[in-house]
Amino acid sequence: MQRWDKQHYAKRYKQALQRTGQLLVRAQAMAKIGVWEWDLDTDELYWSDGQGGESTLSFYGRLSDFLEIVHPKDRQQMLHTLQCARAGDLLTIEYRLLRPDGSVGTFVSQGELILDSAQKSRRMFGIARNISEERQVQQQLQDSEQRCRSLKDNNPEGICSLDLNGSFTGANPAFARMTGYSADELLQMTYKDLLCPECLPKVEFCAIQDLPKYPPHSKQELRLLHKDGATVDVSYTHVPITIGEQVVGTFVIVKDLTEQRKTEDLLRRSEKLSAVGQLAAGVAHEIRNPLTALKGFIHLLKQDYNPAYLDIMMEELNHIELVSSEMLMLAKPQTLQFERASVNHLLQSVATLLKTQAIMKNVEIVTRLESDSSLQCDPNQLKQVFVNLMKNAIEAMQSGGTLTVRSRDWQVWVLVEVIDQGIGISKECIASLGDPFYSTKTNGTGLGLLVTHRIVENHQGKLEFASEVGQGTTVRVLLPRSE
Repeated sequence: MQRWDKQHYAKRYKQALQRTGQLLVRAQAMAKIGVWEWDLDTDELYWSDGQGGESTLSFYGRLSDFLEIVHPKDRQQMLHTLQCARAGDLLTIEYRLLRPDGSVGTFVSQGELILDSAQKSRRMFGIARNISEERQVQQQLQDSEQRCRSLKDNNPEGICSLDLNGSFTGANPAFARMTGYSADELLQMTYKDLLCPECLPKVEFCAIQDLPKYPPHSKQELRLLHKDGATVDVSYTHVPITIGEQVVGTFVIVKDLTEQRKTEDLLRRSEKLSAVGQLAAGVAHEIRNPLTALKGFIHLLKQDYNPAYLDIMMEELNHIELVSSEMLMLAKPQTLQFERASVNHLLQSVATLLKTQAIMKNVEIVTRLESDSSLQCDPNQLKQVFVNLMKNAIEAMQSGGTLTVRSRDWQVWVLVEVIDQGIGISKECIASLGDPFYSTKTNGTGLGLLVTHRIVENHQGKLEFASEVGQGTTVRVLLPRSE
């Protein structure tokens, strides 16, 4: 009975030992941990990555043969580390192995000396952990960071980052050149240090904590202070920096508008010179014809006095006066006096002013004023616009009709429409509206509409025409609403 018990327990012990070994192998495979052992007397090395199955990588042989599968760039470090460990140091090393399929695996090994009963080192034992996937992920992160850094550092546009307090946390070389400060100097500053005082209230990211309220990518313009005291006109867009669900700052992309402003200035000068030449030619033509007529009638008066000649001469003089007056209005520098005004009030005022003239032409003025917005404008200038447009509409309705004046809010604009039931304008003629001395009216000069165009542009607005011959004309004036 006692013998049976010993055999029974020996069998159970052997089974438990086998089971433990199997569990250890599975645990090694799951943890990607292998083992290695180096016999210092025979120089034989056993190494296994512990993966199990067909994908396992294992070696049994001499150390010199093992070094052949170590990556060439890691062999010298491997030998040095083993020598130090043999002298008693703990072994820790990261290295790469060449797999049979040509791929490369990255491992980190730890180990220590195993002493015999005489306290002499006979072998070394340790573990090997496969960190190939970790290093691959790290490499991908490094590559991604390098691409982002390259995009930022080599970008011709200025790029900077701010934290929630408005302090700079980074800036690329283009932004540093734009401001005159080095990247290190900017890290000691806030964005407020770079803004002209008048621009500070307009900056959307003044309260950076409120960034989620602002639409990203919206372009704004402002003026920066250069380190040397000069000012730099720029446009910028901002993109929130989010980590998880939390906004931690913002990227700001800044474009230097200096060259663009120079180009725009040259273009304006060129357009002015072109307009001056065009106006001069038009004035010469418009005034020369009446002068020729006046000279002819003066010659006739010397020969035969006729009162009818005086009426014709007066009409020609009136035409010269009209051209001169409109030219003066166009050429005279206009100082805009902006203030908040109701567009409905301006339209109603002009409609009342022109009511008598409309009645004389058998025209009824109907107003449908639905806008609830006010404008930041020069009221007198806008009145001139509405007077010109309504007078043109009245004069276009030679047989009478209805002149409809409407206002309403549309997106960021106040839309004003002047709609007549006149003779209409062809598409070919619409393209020339606003050109100096081009007019669809018999005695028109075209300068009134040119003045109208200029006033609307000075108010950052738009002027549009839609017309059909025989159906009438609609003029649309778009003016930015005052917030």
